[in-house]
Amino acid sequence: MNFGIILGTRPEIIKMSYLIKLFENSKQKFILIHSKQHYDDELDNIFFNQLNIIKPHYTLNVGSGSHAKQTYLILKHLEPILIDENIDILLVHGDTNTTFAGALTASKLGIKVAHVEAGLRSFDKSMPEEINRVLTDHISDYLFAPTLLNKTNLLKENIPKNKIYVVGNTIVDIMTSINIEELSYNYTYDSVITLHRPSNLINKQILIKFLNSLDIILKNNNLTMILPMHPRLSKILNNRKYSNIKLNSPLGYNEFLYILSKAKFVLTDSGGIQEEASILGVPCLTIRKNTERPETISIGANKLISINDYENLEKLILELINNNHNWDHPFGSGNTSQKIFDILNNSFSNS
Repeated sequence: MNFGIILGTRPEIIKMSYLIKLFENSKQKFILIHSKQHYDDELDNIFFNQLNIIKPHYTLNVGSGSHAKQTYLILKHLEPILIDENIDILLVHGDTNTTFAGALTASKLGIKVAHVEAGLRSFDKSMPEEINRVLTDHISDYLFAPTLLNKTNLLKENIPKNKIYVVGNTIVDIMTSINIEELSYNYTYDSVITLHRPSNLINKQILIKFLNSLDIILKNNNLTMILPMHPRLSKILNNRKYSNIKLNSPLGYNEFLYILSKAKFVLTDSGGIQEEASILGVPCLTIRKNTERPETISIGANKLISINDYENLEKLILELINNNHNWDHPFGSGNTSQKIFDILNNSFSNS
């Protein structure tokens, strides 16, 4: 049986790393394909190196561009690879253009699709990620849902129950494999913020006003913050200076995990960081109008705020710091990748 794994962005590299190692250490034939949707070295190679992932067998060099262009280029370059390698099943992860384009290419060729992190829903179709994850789920043969809520979402969309497996989230596998207490970095910040979504960066005036307000709040409460900047945010801020916010280049995964684990709270518009924070017991304020991880809100680990809601920003930050942090996260115990690997192998050996 020939397996293929396609990834293309920082979150996919991180979240699929343990599963890739399971395939690498097994006797199963598999190929690793990198679309290079994220091609900046600080969002790409650093994670392959830190997480000890094998180099991809194929690189598509898609690069930046519109959603349509990225999707088209992946379809164009991936099809001959899947045919030449005689792939039987392609694994995709999450909700990126790489995810959907990979799933669509495989489906058109009659190749089975396994979607890792299936069933997440923000119910906001203005988000490109929502379109990607919904369409990918509906053309997948194996849907690996992190939580029972994700399974419920899929069943409501009439996806057959026998295709859905609740397995937890692979991020727990990676986080539990890293001994954070043994890490040692020269970072001493009370909090972290990440911003990368176009919806938060499209209006520069609002973005700058938000960061200025945040900087004042931090100063008034004697708090410090680090902002590892996505390349598109770095271009906007253009070396601006803040008194209590440290603008930084992107961090490796170990460094970021270390800083997050020491933080009193985190602000983010990232989906994955909402999970990581809740797993580490760090309260999170998500700068979005919705989230596809509502479980983090229901357990008290996360709250939503709009980027132009300056009036409530300080109140919510202080609530995050002072509230109870003793929640139980819903993302599994650290054996998700092994579950996925076993399900796929058992399924094909019994067919």
